[in-house]
Amino acid sequence: MKTIQISCPLDSLKGTVALAGSKSISNRVLMIRAFSGRDFPIAGLGNAADTVTLQRLLASAAQTSVEPLDAGPAGTTFRFLTAYLAAQEGTQVLTGSERMQQRPIGLLAAPLITSLARRRGRPVMLQAGLLAAVGAVGLLLAAAGSMPAFVVGSVIAIATVNVVYPLTTATYERNFPPTELGRRVGWGMSLKVLVSAVVGMGMGWFLTEYPDRWWVILAVAAVFGAVLALLNLQVPSEPLARVEGVGTTALPHFHLLREDRRLTLVLAAWMLMGFGNLMLLPLRVEYLAQPRYGINATAGLIVVLTVVIPSAVRLASMPVFGFVFDRLRFFTARIIVNLVFALYVAAFFTGTGMTGLVAGAVLLGIGSAGGDLMWSLWVTKFSPPGRTADYMGLHTFFTGIRAFLAPLIGFAVLGHVSLGLVAVGAAALMVVSSLVLAPEARAEWREGTAADDSAGLATVTAGR
Repeated sequence: MKTIQISCPLDSLKGTVALAGSKSISNRVLMIRAFSGRDFPIAGLGNAADTVTLQRLLASAAQTSVEPLDAGPAGTTFRFLTAYLAAQEGTQVLTGSERMQQRPIGLLAAPLITSLARRRGRPVMLQAGLLAAVGAVGLLLAAAGSMPAFVVGSVIAIATVNVVYPLTTATYERNFPPTELGRRVGWGMSLKVLVSAVVGMGMGWFLTEYPDRWWVILAVAAVFGAVLALLNLQVPSEPLARVEGVGTTALPHFHLLREDRRLTLVLAAWMLMGFGNLMLLPLRVEYLAQPRYGINATAGLIVVLTVVIPSAVRLASMPVFGFVFDRLRFFTARIIVNLVFALYVAAFFTGTGMTGLVAGAVLLGIGSAGGDLMWSLWVTKFSPPGRTADYMGLHTFFTGIRAFLAPLIGFAVLGHVSLGLVAVGAAALMVVSSLVLAPEARAEWREGTAADDSAGLATVTAGR
């Protein structure tokens, strides 16, 4: 890249910079004009299809038309318009080609939902209930029978589950005392895990006996989704507080990464850990089912090793980790969980014996219990008042990125190296994640010891 140094002895410098009319620059200039509210002329716009589509749709959106805005196959245009329309008043329908509608936003849209929830000013669990109802409709659509309906309905259902995490975390913090937060949420998660284990066994049996009636499972799930929507409406909640100096935005609050060093560190460690874990999650079934790995497990055994055993162990472990979250220092607890995951990889993917597979499934259940609880609540340890949903939205956004990329990377790498090497790489990421957090764990212990010493000195002084 060519570097040009410009200096000026005067108080001000005025001039014109001619930028290349690339698609990237052209699209961003159009968005700058749209957000500024000023219809200034732009010269030299590129003629890429995405740019032409974006320009046309921004003009249509400015006219407050009730017609849907069709982005066609333009993914870049769709993402820009998602952010722009979220900042506008009123209601607008944004759509695209059939393939575009199959691209899930899910976790990546959590900051958008947080922004909309804050702007609407309604209790957050009321809005979570509405999203659950939309998810139930998506499940019914997925059960319709056609492949397009299955894909679109599944995406809707999964997305509506994922986008509410910032809202529910803020509700946990509002309803439970800090010293009991982990324990109370842990028991709730235990109930969820118990239901998952029972349903997992039932699904495995049903699909083995009636493989052509998969749609029944989706229809039943839709009924429970509707019940969830009604239950969400009963949970006490408040609107998200408006924070002075912080505007509503459809994008993640990336400025928090600059302002909070510990937040950045934890997110980096979680990204490493998440990539290691998520790379292997879909490969567990591959490892158990493919004859070339020497196991060739039945559908029932696969369900037991990947769903039933981990779920049952999570059920027993979740209350324990609830206590750990409330009592133990966070960085130490997170490192312990990371190392448990690394042990699971070593046990599960290093042989074909049932002992190692069961031990790996058990360790996965233990690690998942700690990981799930800390994933849901750790922002409450760091976020300033009123910012829990924003911190969680940023955390959820990065979770969406790794959830999308990690399985793809895992399968891509598997095409060039053995599954064993993929497992070693995943375990290495988990260990590195722990090493990243180690300095903060030591500092946390020093701070805690100093605080305990100060409290003890105060007690002795008061006794005198």
